[in-house]
Amino acid sequence: MFGATSVAFAAETEEGTDGEQTRVVTFVKSAFLALDDVKTLDKLHAVGGFQLKYTWLTDVEKVNSVFEGANYVLATASEDEEQSDPYAVAEGSDKISVEYCSPSKDYKDENWSSATVGKDISVSTTGWWNFRYVLKDADGNVLARTSYVSIYFGDEKAPVINGLSSDMKKVQSEGIKVGGTYTIKTNLSLNDTSSTTVTYVVYKLVNGSWTADPIYDSTTKVVAEGYEDGISTAGVITMHENDVLKDNTPVYKIVYTVKDSLGYVSDTIDMTIYAKADEDNTLDSTTVWKYVLLGIAALSAVAIVVLLLVKPKQAETEQTSAQGSKSSKK
Repeated sequence: MFGATSVAFAAETEEGTDGEQTRVVTFVKSAFLALDDVKTLDKLHAVGGFQLKYTWLTDVEKVNSVFEGANYVLATASEDEEQSDPYAVAEGSDKISVEYCSPSKDYKDENWSSATVGKDISVSTTGWWNFRYVLKDADGNVLARTSYVSIYFGDEKAPVINGLSSDMKKVQSEGIKVGGTYTIKTNLSLNDTSSTTVTYVVYKLVNGSWTADPIYDSTTKVVAEGYEDGISTAGVITMHENDVLKDNTPVYKIVYTVKDSLGYVSDTIDMTIYAKADEDNTLDSTTVWKYVLLGIAALSAVAIVVLLLVKPKQAETEQTSAQGSKSSKK
């Protein structure tokens, strides 16, 4: 990320003894942004010692293309000595240093600190830090500054998953009914939610064992062949009757991982889901016996009514037959 506040920096000028301007140095932003040292600069970094890239400072032509009008001359070692500092300049030459601004400061010049080229800058807090190169003359007067480069610094600790969220725990404990669906969530409880990405893979219990490979990956959104009826490419699980296992044994396992912007990866955490029979459509043994007993009771009641109706009629028939017999004897 490059600051847009310094599109073209008109350098401060030196004045001769007669008060006339002797030199003007101008910052050329397009040349600066074209430098490999700038284009390849990582925009994410861990907190700690940090250095910008300085290869371009060993190329006078590149320096002069960024700072037009600069008097930049590299030092040369004599035949009997070795040049230990590749960024050393000749006596009387302009010099380049670095300025940086922490996240807690605004971009006013007085809030920028200076650093020596080739030396570590101590970055102690997380956030966006800004850096720029400064051209000064041999007397230390500022001639020009580049636009600033923004770099995000994060801690070196991997994200920590504190646990599943409350709604995840509820699904894990209560299960999903047959015919029901569950859209996999990623709202884990984390120690730090800034610049983190949650990913997951899904396994299924088949013949008492979890599949060797995931049947679904949230990063690729690909469902393994043969499992399309159980999970969609959008990460939606659908429960079927054959997913119901004894004692609420989980049939799906979701393995979560969290990665931060610096590439640090958390330990994994699992969430399991079991399928439960739809009680509205399934009769348990108690209910079945209840209906059986009700049926028996109903049949018994019918039998009693029939007996009550049939018995008086039989008694009446027998009485009539007896009276007929007596009449015949007379």
